[in-house]
Amino acid sequence: MASPTQPLKQYEVIQPGTFHTSKFETRQNGQTILNTKRQDRVLRAPYIHIMSTDGKILATCMLQTMSRKQHLYLGSNPDHADKSECTLLDCEGFTASNYTFQFQGKSLAWTRTHAKELGAPRFAQRDFKLVDQGTKQVLVVHRFNNAMFKHGRLAEIDFYVELGQELELMSLAAILGIELHIVRKGQAGAGAGAGGGA
Repeated sequence: MASPTQPLKQYEVIQPGTFHTSKFETRQNGQTILNTKRQDRVLRAPYIHIMSTDGKILATCMLQTMSRKQHLYLGSNPDHADKSECTLLDCEGFTASNYTFQFQGKSLAWTRTHAKELGAPRFAQRDFKLVDQGTKQVLVVHRFNNAMFKHGRLAEIDFYVELGQELELMSLAAILGIELHIVRKGQAGAGAGAGGGA
């Protein structure tokens, strides 16, 4: 697999306050560039919205009740989106260590990683790399933090290539949806489980 050297850019996912567990900020060089909001829905699985700083919804990860599959949507009105407008984010394997989706003919996967060269701890369960499954190139690395000990920094996201706006938004919606899926799975008592990864 192609090994990245230095990232082109890094984002930080910030929890702005101790009690704001449904709202987050994505920052680059200390500047907020995107907001994230979890929309809880009565008797239905939640949505994760990626939003502009003025509140416009740009992309959404739609979690599914009683399913490991999720849907990704680019646009401002996910509640009225047709299924044909959505991209399937498919969780593969029993350990929930690989999440695949398609974008413009490319097959991509957020895959759990323990790779030291990517900054991931050996036993990490919530660190992932975005891989082009055709070329095996690592495109992005997401490292989860315990915000309590990192002054509100939930995660760092390293970009090794420029994805373009649409794929970047879709990838961010996907990884934040994956994080919520892992949390919900743990809360349900199933546990995330240990998965492979390199």
